[in-house]
Amino acid sequence: HRDLHSFPTRRSSDLFQEALRLKPDYAKALCNLANCFLHEKNDAEAKRLFTEALKYLPDYDPSRPIVENAVRELSAQQSPSS
Repeated sequence: HRDLHSFPTRRSSDLFQEALRLKPDYAKALCNLANCFLHEKNDAEAKRLFTEALKYLPDYDPSRPIVENAVRELSAQQSPSS
């Protein structure tokens, strides 16, 4: 019985830190999917996915400006011409 209780347990703060580390990976997965939609000429869905990815990219992530630029460009393409 003692052995069962000797396993290290993970504190919720440890789990929270792990979740924070995974967010950029989730953002990168969203960006990869968005790129697939760009190749399929589905700009609206690509923009939605890039925008969602920005929620998970920290300010210091080097890919953040690239994603922000993609959203701007897609927004400009979708707006009606003046």
